[in-house]
Amino acid sequence: MTKYFTSILFLIGSYAIAQMPSAPQGGDGKIMGTLMDSVAKTPVEFATLSLYKTTDLVKPIDGTLTDEKGKFTLKNVPNGKFAVKFSSIGFKDKMVFLEEITAKNRTITLKDIYLSTDAKLLNEVVVTGQGAVIEEKVDRLVYNADKDITSKGGDAADILRKVPLLSVDLDGNVSLRGSSNIRVLINNKPSIIMAASIADALKQIPADQIKTVEVITSPSAKYDAEGSSGIINIITKKNNLEGYSLNTDIGGGNRGANLGLNGSLRSGKFGMTLGGFGRANFNPSETTFEQITKGTQNTYRTSQRGNARDEMVFGRYTLGADYDISKTKSLSAGARFGTRSFNRNQDLTIERFENLTQLSNTNQRIISENPSNSWDFNIDYLHVIKPQKELSISTLYSRSTANSDFTNTPLGNAELEKLALTNRNDNINQEYTVQVDYQTPIKKNQLVEFGGKGIFREVNSDFSYLVGGSIINDPKRPNGSLDYNQNIGAAYLAYTYTSKSKYTFKAGTRYEITDIFATQNNSTDIDIEPYNILVPNVNISKTFGGKYTV
Repeated sequence: MTKYFTSILFLIGSYAIAQMPSAPQGGDGKIMGTLMDSVAKTPVEFATLSLYKTTDLVKPIDGTLTDEKGKFTLKNVPNGKFAVKFSSIGFKDKMVFLEEITAKNRTITLKDIYLSTDAKLLNEVVVTGQGAVIEEKVDRLVYNADKDITSKGGDAADILRKVPLLSVDLDGNVSLRGSSNIRVLINNKPSIIMAASIADALKQIPADQIKTVEVITSPSAKYDAEGSSGIINIITKKNNLEGYSLNTDIGGGNRGANLGLNGSLRSGKFGMTLGGFGRANFNPSETTFEQITKGTQNTYRTSQRGNARDEMVFGRYTLGADYDISKTKSLSAGARFGTRSFNRNQDLTIERFENLTQLSNTNQRIISENPSNSWDFNIDYLHVIKPQKELSISTLYSRSTANSDFTNTPLGNAELEKLALTNRNDNINQEYTVQVDYQTPIKKNQLVEFGGKGIFREVNSDFSYLVGGSIINDPKRPNGSLDYNQNIGAAYLAYTYTSKSKYTFKAGTRYEITDIFATQNNSTDIDIEPYNILVPNVNISKTFGGKYTV
């Protein structure tokens, strides 16, 4: 439709230019510039320019049209004083008076000319109707959170509790049809933070940022064949409004604090978004434990008292940017940071008695640290050739660190403190992903999809047991390391057919080959044979009365 409308504008403008009298001959002046929309800050294409002498603003002497980028050039203009009138459907006409063209001032380059929209007062038009909150498709169920007025406040776990087929317990653990073997994607992309802990990751996504939730009960060949019971795809909102905004949500107290950010910037073809939520809790605690054991002659009592301070941090923040290269091509990039940690610092006193006689009195300091951070970076390219015919290229780099340190230090004197026991485990996970997808319609009721994907994973784990800060060799408490590399190559083909009787058939197949390398303690190779898998897939659905889908 846009193509036909543009062609009509071009023909109208061309006809208007053809009706103008020819410009006086012999001039070599030139007038150049660019015509812009004052609201959208985008070029106004195929607008009409009319050149007038300042002594006669009724009859034009020459004219031209702007090109696809809003640029215009008037040539062969004689010496003198002139004015240019700009006209385009949907905009108010604008007259601009120019500098005098002389022998020393042949070329006039105008700054960007902005046209204001021509607002017309129409009779009242009332449009009623609302999109469905829940939609059924051939291979998935879609919950439109932005159309549910009750889905305000809280986090992603609160949204998933409202989605059919899903169950979320009090701790935020999600199951699909009773199975917890599921994959969770964010905007069609995997995230290491989800792989580490789905429950913790859901707490880091504000409910107000979620647009839709897709429950893919029968994943097609386009998705990785990792043996899950289904896929949950969380689609977040995108702000396309011109201008900029920044909202913050800050809270604090003697037990915790939180920081929420939600901002956007949009100017012409470029846009940026910032969003996220984080919270930290600080909880002091006291514990008391008494145990009494009575024998035939003696009574034994153990008394334990502890003072502790717990520090918990959860957060996820996202920075995104997108640029419209043209009307059909766009480039987008994003960076995401997630953190979750639980640290405890505890002083513990243990007393042991036999009857009323104290047998021992020990003091210990127990420090437990479990920090974890994750980063995701992506760059995506999309070319929409025409409706349903598109090419996309996606790249993703993810990295997460997870450390677990536990130290038990006896207190009392310097000699005892030298016997501190420490368990240490450091992990680094990295993943690189490159994916190319292409889809094209065949007639009006058929669609073909195909593409390929490469996944390159690296896992490094170092674990050690220390006494007094030195690593010891204890068969019961081994030390060592594990380096694990997994490379996956995949290709898929899918075909969708929709009949006139509202039947939809979607069939496809996916082929994957996996190669694994592993090394233990930096010296011992672990032999793992490469393997491949072929996964066919068929989905059939039928819609009845436009409301019900089986």
